[in-house]
Amino acid sequence: MRRLIICTSLLLILSPAVSAGPFPETVSSAPKSTGTARFISFTATLVPGIVGGALIDGGDNQDSDDLKTAGLNISALGSYFGPGAGHRYAGNNGRFMSGAGTRLLIGLAGGVVLVSMGYEGETEDMESSERVILFATGAAVFTHGMYDVVNVDKSVDAYNERVSKPTMFASPCFLPTNGTLGVQLSWRS
Repeated sequence: MRRLIICTSLLLILSPAVSAGPFPETVSSAPKSTGTARFISFTATLVPGIVGGALIDGGDNQDSDDLKTAGLNISALGSYFGPGAGHRYAGNNGRFMSGAGTRLLIGLAGGVVLVSMGYEGETEDMESSERVILFATGAAVFTHGMYDVVNVDKSVDAYNERVSKPTMFASPCFLPTNGTLGVQLSWRS
């Protein structure tokens, strides 16, 4: 529980800095692919799930609680942050963080309900109502994650529209011939 509180606190502390928006694009920004964004989101979700599942299975075979815990944590991180990786690729940091935050809150709410029902962490002793809450929480996190994967094309389209517009940039520069500061104008068409 202490790890969950620490991770949630770090997420809340860091989220304003990360979700402030995309950084200014460079002059040579190229369009991004919807297929690549979906692939990134899908693999960033699937790979931690497979690795975590293998660790959990290895923990069962070796009777190791450390392996089970590591596998559960890796799977959880993949399900919380993986689906939004395509949004991050498309420069939509706000959607990445809001999606991860929503999935974390769903998981936290499910955990709070389970603990309030008297659940102590042993799956063998779970009552049917606790199993329903656990399944509903997992289904809600999964559904929201798939919503992020399926709708990544909106972030990619917004990025491509933003980088395809003619834009003029003004940035400070150093003029070595005069030894002074100046303003450099760049145009992207």
